[in-house]
Amino acid sequence: MFFVDVDIMTTDQLKEVLGNYKWTLLVALIMFAMVGFGYKLARIIDEGDSKKVQAQQETIAILSEENHALTTKPYHLNRERPKVRGRLRARPGAARSSYRKPFILVFRKLLFVYRNSA
Repeated sequence: MFFVDVDIMTTDQLKEVLGNYKWTLLVALIMFAMVGFGYKLARIIDEGDSKKVQAQQETIAILSEENHALTTKPYHLNRERPKVRGRLRARPGAARSSYRKPFILVFRKLLFVYRNSA
């Protein structure tokens, strides 16, 4: 490796070499470059933000349409579906009796207890 012995100038030494007028111009030029770079960077960030906002608005529009379709769909399905009044009527006949048996047995036991207690 080669090590280069370079003396780095301080700002005071640079000001002495350039003089007050050139030093002031150099500082003004550096500040102007910083302002220009900051403005360019802000434009880049703003452009990215505007793309995000546009994508968010498109997503909101898509989701609103989908929400509208899903909220109106059940209304149309309810009008087309045949009305079923009871839960047991939707089941086959064999299943109905198996659902009724426990209720009938409990009812008979309660009726027996009621008749015998009086």
